[in-house]
Amino acid sequence: MQQSSTLGTDAASLEAQIKNSIQVLLNTPSIPERIRRDLQQVANITSAGTQGEWPIEKVQRLLHLYDITIKILRTNHSNISQAPDGDKASNEQIARLNNALQNMITELDFDGEYGEQLMDIRTKLLLGVRGDDLVELTLDVLKLVALGTEQEREMSQQFLEQSHDFISRISINTEQISDKSRDHFIQRQEMNRRFNSLVKDKYRDLADEPDTTKLREQVATMMHDLKQLSDRYQAAEQREKVLLEQVSYAKRQIDNLNDSTKEHRRRIDEQNERLRRDPLTKIYNRTAFIEQLESEYRHWIRNQHPLRIALFDIDNFSYVNNNFGYTAGDKALKIISRAINRDIKCSDIFARFSGEEFILLLPTRSDKQAKELIEAIQARVATLPFKFRNHNLKITLSVASKAFSQGDTPEGILEELSNQLITQHTVTPSQLVWL
Repeated sequence: MQQSSTLGTDAASLEAQIKNSIQVLLNTPSIPERIRRDLQQVANITSAGTQGEWPIEKVQRLLHLYDITIKILRTNHSNISQAPDGDKASNEQIARLNNALQNMITELDFDGEYGEQLMDIRTKLLLGVRGDDLVELTLDVLKLVALGTEQEREMSQQFLEQSHDFISRISINTEQISDKSRDHFIQRQEMNRRFNSLVKDKYRDLADEPDTTKLREQVATMMHDLKQLSDRYQAAEQREKVLLEQVSYAKRQIDNLNDSTKEHRRRIDEQNERLRRDPLTKIYNRTAFIEQLESEYRHWIRNQHPLRIALFDIDNFSYVNNNFGYTAGDKALKIISRAINRDIKCSDIFARFSGEEFILLLPTRSDKQAKELIEAIQARVATLPFKFRNHNLKITLSVASKAFSQGDTPEGILEELSNQLITQHTVTPSQLVWL
C-alpha cells in the first residue's frame, strides 16, 4: 500500500509539472504553430496515461531541459540588443543542453521504432542544431518517451493477461480433477466394501452348503458377482487413466506458465541491465554510476575506508569528431573504455559520465595505489594506435581525482572535479589534478 501511495504521489506531481510546463510554452508569444499543436498532443498523451506508468525521473529531467530551451528561444528572438558576453553565454547554454539531451537519449533504451527515432535525434544533435531546432527535438524526445513507455506498458499488460488466462484454465482443470478424484475414491471404497461383503457372505454360504448342486449354483453366482466387480474395476482404471492425462495436461500448463514467467523475468532483467549500461561502450552509464556512488558513500560514512573518484576527459576530442566524423569518435570511445577496463579491479566502478568523459570510483585503494593506477591508464591510452582515414593520432586523457574527506558529498566532489577539468582545458593535455 505504501508503494502504491508513493507511485500515486509521484504520478500526480509529474502530471502537475507537465501541465505547468505546457502552459509556460503555450504562453510564449514566439512559439511556432507546429509546436503548439505538438504540445496539445503531448497534453492528450499525458492525460491518457495510467498512474505509475511514467518514467518519472527522466520525464522530469526532460521537462527541465525543455524549459531551458524555451529560455534560449526567448533570448535568441529577443529584440533587445545583447552584449557579446551574453551571446557567448547563450551559446554555451545551448551546447550544455545539447550534450545533456544526448546523454539522456543514450539512457532511453527503447526497442523498435521509437528507439530508432531517438537514435536519429541523437545523430542530429551530434551534428549540431540551432536553438529553434533544439526546442522541437526536445519535444520530440518527450513524445517518444511517452509513446515508448506506453508500448512497454501494453506489452507487460499483454503478458499479465496471458498469465491470468493460463492460471484461470489451470484453476478450472484443477477443480475438475479434484472433483473426479473424490468421486473415484468414493466409488473405489464402495467396490472394496462390496468385494469384502461378497467374499465373506459366499465363504459362509459355501462352508455351510452340503448339497454339491446348490454349491455349484452358489459358486456360479459368486463368479458372476466377481465378474461384475472386475468390470467395475476396469472402468475405474479407465477413468483414472483419463484423470492422470488431465493431471499431466495441467502440469504442462503450469510448466508453460513457469517458462513464460521466467522468459518475461529474463527480458525485464535484461532491460534493467541495458538501462544501466551505456549503449556504445557497454560500461555503466551516469545513472548507474550515481547509484553506486551513493551506496559507496553511505558505506564510507560508516567505515571511513579509502574512497576516491577520478574523472577522465579526452583531450581535444572535438578534433576527432570534426575531422574524422562521429563514427570515428564512437570507435575511439569504445577502444578507450576497453583499455581502462583492463586495468581496473572488479571492486572498482567504471562508467561513461558524459559524451567524452569517463569516471572511476575506487573504494578500496590507497592514495598511492590509486595514483599508480590512474597514471598507468593515462600511459596506456596515450600509446593506443588510433588510425582514422590513414592518419595516425595520439589521444590523451586529462584527469581530476579527489579522495573523500570529512564534510565531502558526492555532488560537491563531482562539481569540483568537473570545474578542475574545465580549467585544465586551457593548459597542456594529459594533466593529472590530484586533490
